[in-house]
Amino acid sequence: MPVFFLFDASGIIGKEGTIMTDGSVARQHKKGYGLTFLKSLDFARIFHDSPLEPEEKSEIVNARHAEVLAEDPLDLSNLKYIVCRSMAERETLNSLLSENVLDRWRPQVVIDRRGDLFFKRHFFIIEVSLSRSLITIRVSPDNTGPFDLQIVVKDEYGYTQVFERTRFQFEPNPYSLRISEPRNAYLISIHVNGFLAYRSFFQESPYQAKPHNLLF
Repeated sequence: MPVFFLFDASGIIGKEGTIMTDGSVARQHKKGYGLTFLKSLDFARIFHDSPLEPEEKSEIVNARHAEVLAEDPLDLSNLKYIVCRSMAERETLNSLLSENVLDRWRPQVVIDRRGDLFFKRHFFIIEVSLSRSLITIRVSPDNTGPFDLQIVVKDEYGYTQVFERTRFQFEPNPYSLRISEPRNAYLISIHVNGFLAYRSFFQESPYQAKPHNLLF
């Protein structure tokens, strides 16, 4: 699940010891410092996103690997946003963070609604709607399967429901799954081809224990 860290460029590029390159440091490249070198970079090649001709492939692929390198460990003082690809992936990230970390960064965790930072191609989960008895999953229409799918629902009292399918197709899309015994609060995880694609907490009443107490 990709997460984009969006930093304040001026705070990073102007930082003493920051180096920029016009290609991969593992290949032939130029390096420099500051605004003058930044303006000299070939951004048409760095952000190239179309078919490649054989004679230009090597140079464009190398340009795509242009880097900004910090001389010392980079702190998060210039981090403006933590950008997720979809609502479902933001919920997943939030569920994996501790309460202290989430309280610190919650306002900065946002969704790329305009599509400026992610291509949003291939498979990913766009949105998951949760209730006491029903789970509804909406995925990217670019690829709805087939996949090896595992959905696990657990609550703090030991209830577990597992839904597993091989070569599963998300059709219809959205796809709905009924919880066999309705729950007031539960933890849900969705794995696709063995990888975590979604994780979140559901609680019906705001007066119940906070979802992060359901760490089982």
